[in-house]
Amino acid sequence: MRTLALLFLAALPVQAGDSLETAVDRLVHARRGAVVGMSVGVAHGDRVLLKGYGRVKLDPDVKPDADSVYEIGSVSKVFTGVLLAILAGDGTVRLDQPVQELLPDSVKVPAFNERRITLLDLTTHTAALPRMPTNFAPEDSTNPYADYSVERMYAFVSAWKLPYAPGSKYLYSNLGAGFLGHALARRAKKSYEGLLVARIADPLGMKSTRITLTDDMRRRLAAPHKRSLEPGHTWDIPTLAGAGGIRSTARDMLAFLRANLSGKHALAEPLALARKVHFTGPPRLGLGWHIGQDGSRWHNGQTGGYHAFAAIDTKRRRAVVILSNTANGVPDVLGRQILAMPAVQPVERAK
Repeated sequence: MRTLALLFLAALPVQAGDSLETAVDRLVHARRGAVVGMSVGVAHGDRVLLKGYGRVKLDPDVKPDADSVYEIGSVSKVFTGVLLAILAGDGTVRLDQPVQELLPDSVKVPAFNERRITLLDLTTHTAALPRMPTNFAPEDSTNPYADYSVERMYAFVSAWKLPYAPGSKYLYSNLGAGFLGHALARRAKKSYEGLLVARIADPLGMKSTRITLTDDMRRRLAAPHKRSLEPGHTWDIPTLAGAGGIRSTARDMLAFLRANLSGKHALAEPLALARKVHFTGPPRLGLGWHIGQDGSRWHNGQTGGYHAFAAIDTKRRRAVVILSNTANGVPDVLGRQILAMPAVQPVERAK
């Protein structure tokens, strides 16, 4: 579930007069050999492109498409941030609410000089919690999160000593984001997946965005591959699902991103709240979103055989998602290039 540093952007091989598809093709083909396959979604104003490249697995040679399923890793944190915005908007929680109030009395969330960890601290990675708990000791290294239990998470949090005041300093934390997802689900009296589906996926028509693979999603799952292009592994992330447990498709992800570019739907207000600057940094952060110097909102994520990149630029009305079945940072580079490329001709194509 790593958030990888964005690589240097080379000069864009996009030419004046290119259609949206041609421009994206030029960028993708320049780096296609570094991944097994990927599904790309781009929206620019009213223009939309959904297209697959490469293969869902090395053999047989089957091309991915807009409905191929991938693990999105830490992009899940954006959905957890939006769930926080939704529940804050309807009065179920407050952004400044101590997370302690959403947990059993047996859990003792640490404080620093009486400054308690809030829900906002967790989503902005300012809760003074480590990237991973020290009692994270997977029995199966190919599926490392599968056996990390709620009880272990509670035990770690209750014993942790905060090194500084929450809200004062950024430290990226899978634990914090997963802890937030768990706490929100408890308050809503649902599983994290149930909350995600009820409050985001169903309202936006995202039928293939889930934690647990349905039989149909499993048939459409792009096979995972390591950085070396050798077969990788899927990950199950039950306890820390809010940090990296979501599976989705380019079609669903682009629907979510496009909803962020439109103010004409029921989720417009919480999506806008999630996009706002809530920590001035460095880095600047929304609720789950990282905020670029150009004002874009973005997140990436990686699991044992997948890498995902998602970004929006509300000023330019552009959204980009790249889902790859190879665990390397190529989607980050391509996503940034597509987000930054010059305006293209108004040719629409969706596959």
